[in-house]
Amino acid sequence: MKKEEEVLERIEVLLKSLVRMQVYRLMDRVIKKDLDKKIYQLTGEKGQAEIADELDTSSGTVSNVWTKLESIGLLEKRGRSYKKIID
Repeated sequence: MKKEEEVLERIEVLLKSLVRMQVYRLMDRVIKKDLDKKIYQLTGEKGQAEIADELDTSSGTVSNVWTKLESIGLLEKRGRSYKKIID
């Protein structure tokens, strides 16, 4: 059983690495504005209002960026907030 667990852990590490590489490539192609990149970076760490305040923008802008990033698969909606698909 120990060997199977090690194999599964290794598969998980490799899969996360592959997904992370694809996410970063997608981000580079899709997220062009610095503000959008900063919103993405703060997502999951802070709420919508906190991000808007910190970046001196509106909550609506944060919401619009989140919606765009969700539509291309970089974020997933969790209740009223969003979470990165991979940290």
